[in-house]
Amino acid sequence: MAQTMKWGQAYSVLLDVGAIANGFTLDSSTLGSTIDVLDGTTNFVDATEYVLSVSIKRGRQSQVDNMNVGICQATFDDRLSGRLFDPANTASRWFAGNQDLSPRRNFKVLAGTAELFVGKITDLDIQYEMPNLSFASITAADGLYELSKTTLSGFTPSQQLTSERVTAILNRTEVAYSTALRDIETG
Repeated sequence: MAQTMKWGQAYSVLLDVGAIANGFTLDSSTLGSTIDVLDGTTNFVDATEYVLSVSIKRGRQSQVDNMNVGICQATFDDRLSGRLFDPANTASRWFAGNQDLSPRRNFKVLAGTAELFVGKITDLDIQYEMPNLSFASITAADGLYELSKTTLSGFTPSQQLTSERVTAILNRTEVAYSTALRDIETG
């Protein structure tokens, strides 16, 4: 459920909580009725109604600074949500054993339909305060975070345009960066 910012723009915060939507099942009596994926994919849930604050930081301060990983920090009212964010709450509809809301799950912030931030959860903290208050803080990082943690095997690239070199690196098996998340200009 989208919320409206002070200047009138609607925003949404979406979380991947790990519930498998279209996983392939062996020995299924239903064959050919849908297109299923071997590992399955997950659906996003809208957590906007529980948002207390959202902060997005990316880029660099000046031309001589290093380009930093994009970070999004969001704080949620876990008590208002009925402890949906708490991984210890087995009664949560988002609880899925070891596949629930956890690091490396997808995270999105939208303004209308435009994506302000797309990344993966890197940290989930639950803070409890007396009497009976709890807050969930989620930190997510963009694709540059995972790319920065990747070690490339030695290889000798051919002479290439910048766009071809970037594409070649992203296509390497040790990187395997999704083509759906790329937007590389020729040059």
